[in-house]
Amino acid sequence: MLCRREQAVDPHESEQVAREATALLAARPVEEIVAAQQALWDLMGESYTNPRLDPAWAFDFDDSDEMARRLPRLAALYTD
Repeated sequence: MLCRREQAVDPHESEQVAREATALLAARPVEEIVAAQQALWDLMGESYTNPRLDPAWAFDFDDSDEMARRLPRLAALYTD
């Protein structure tokens, strides 16, 4: 029996919930769990890449002259 959020949590109920969750996971085939994990990792990897980024932006952001040339207003805020 899963406890509801608005109910006070009894430590014995918490242990029961943990046992039930563990049993549910143990009943799943390992291949299914691994496939779900891989799908999640693939989605996360795709979210961090953007093929539309301009390769011209691959420059040294620590080079103050380059920053002033490419982003003059931003550089004016942060450089002397």
